[in-house]
Amino acid sequence: MILLKLTMMRAPCSFLVILLVTSTGYVVETQPTGHLLPLGSHQPAESPGVDVLHAAPSPEDFYREYVEASRPFVLKNHARDMPAFKYWTDQYLRSTYGHIKVDVEQGKKENRSNSLWVIPLSEFLDRYNDSDMYMVHSLPKEMMGDIWLIKSLLCGGFTSNIIDAVTWFSSGGTKSVIHFDALDNINCLFDGSKELILFPRSHSEKFNLKSRGSYSTADVDRIDLIKYPEFANVPWYNVTMQPGDCLYIPYRWAHSVRSWGRNLAINIWFVHMHKFDYEDCLVKGQLPEFAPLSSHGISAENEDQMRGEMIDFIKYNGGSIGQKDMQAAVKYFGATEKDLSVIFDFMDTNRDGKVVVREVEKINYESFKKLVEVLEASGDDDDEEDDDDDGGEEEPAENMNEITSKEPKSHLDTNKSEL
Repeated sequence: MILLKLTMMRAPCSFLVILLVTSTGYVVETQPTGHLLPLGSHQPAESPGVDVLHAAPSPEDFYREYVEASRPFVLKNHARDMPAFKYWTDQYLRSTYGHIKVDVEQGKKENRSNSLWVIPLSEFLDRYNDSDMYMVHSLPKEMMGDIWLIKSLLCGGFTSNIIDAVTWFSSGGTKSVIHFDALDNINCLFDGSKELILFPRSHSEKFNLKSRGSYSTADVDRIDLIKYPEFANVPWYNVTMQPGDCLYIPYRWAHSVRSWGRNLAINIWFVHMHKFDYEDCLVKGQLPEFAPLSSHGISAENEDQMRGEMIDFIKYNGGSIGQKDMQAAVKYFGATEKDLSVIFDFMDTNRDGKVVVREVEKINYESFKKLVEVLEASGDDDDEEDDDDDGGEEEPAENMNEITSKEPKSHLDTNKSEL
């Protein structure tokens, strides 16, 4: 048998043609370019790439040109003045914050069936250089003074919509699953380097992602383009971050992240906003380049996030939704059609058979809290389904059995994936 390989270009993607010459004739097989190769091998990254900025945009420009327009950017060297960039050596972290208990993932290659472990930061610092572990921890209040918000977030309503600030810390070599976040995200890197593959929202919405956590089970080191054809011809953007860079990842842009070297970053997640608060900017007047996170804190709740997602879904579907949109809502929210129908009936306050933004905006906080509970319960049902994980066999975390006094926490409880 003789094996011949030819590459054929066919819009919108290319194929590898394999001719198997046998005693009985030719057998022709075709495979998409990039099949069983690392993510991004299917075609070159888009050019030009994402915007590269050297100064933070004003809050209004940030909202209009990037949040509302769904456009990422890299802000070069902007985090170098932050206290965390200057002071967060292992020695400083140990002496200042070593007593704090932090969440640690088993395995640098993300596998969402793995658990989180809770250990003191000092113990993580003792172990992380020689262990297959990764610290992923919501920033405690006592560390918030070391993190500064960039000017782009300081008025317009952004500060009241911050829902989490997460520290990402490893010795490098991490790999995240392909996923998107139902939040906007600014990530600032203090040490090491990161490479990101970003997929525009218009394509991310079409990916076959797990509804709970919005992630793909595809192996980023060896993408099976027969099993996951949505990645065969999708456009993508490449971003490489160096120490001091900040990156804006828009709401629902799918991405995967790799890291190198001692790797330390913080990301600020904030609820996707549908209006810019001009009065907030008028009251605050001239803005500084930075402000400590500790002066604003974390003020948004899950209910704020869900309201924003509901409004986004309505706008994304032409300004109103009805029972005809339930199938799309099931994919968007990861809940059952039955539960979403109940929620729809509740939000349709004027009983005209459709829900518009105004109706969602008028729902009070306590009622929205109940809606979130319904959606979360629906999402838990999805967790019971078997994951067809393509990431290879699970390996036990290195020396993790030595940690006998810590209780593991489910990764799905946090829904955190790098960036």
